[in-house]
Amino acid sequence: MNLTTGLMTGAAMISVAGLPFVMAWVEQTLMTNTRVKPPRS
Repeated sequence: MNLTTGLMTGAAMISVAGLPFVMAWVEQTLMTNTRVKPPRS
């Protein structure tokens, strides 16, 4: 396995592993923004 293939495989594994955390963070952020409206908007 060369360096490029190793980096691509590592990035893919990290993306798949981190996807649920990203989705949960985005959902929490959207819910918070919907519930609490900033005064400046």
